[in-house]
Amino acid sequence: MPNIGILIANKYGVIAHFLSKDESSTSFLLWSGPQDFPNHLIINIVLINGCHYIKVDLQDGHPLTIVSWLWNMHKSARSTGWKTLYHARLSAYVRPYRQFNNRRTERVNVSDN
Repeated sequence: MPNIGILIANKYGVIAHFLSKDESSTSFLLWSGPQDFPNHLIINIVLINGCHYIKVDLQDGHPLTIVSWLWNMHKSARSTGWKTLYHARLSAYVRPYRQFNNRRTERVNVSDN
């Protein structure tokens, strides 16, 4: 479902931001840049219980998840400005559970004595 973000972004002239535990993405417009839209609107959609998508309002300035691979593959030269404009917010995003996946682990040998 997050791949539908490209369609939503381009149909309605918004930034589509999908959040889920497994796969999150941000979709910008493919053929229009930020200069074409003076007021940028971000639509946040969250997957709940694995089967329900709901629209939520997040605080202004919230981090944005990684950019959709479809947008990276098919964006026009004019639309590359989106990633530059939102670079700080894209960089501020930390993937869920990242701190647990990258932690250092130590091996402990337990003897039977």
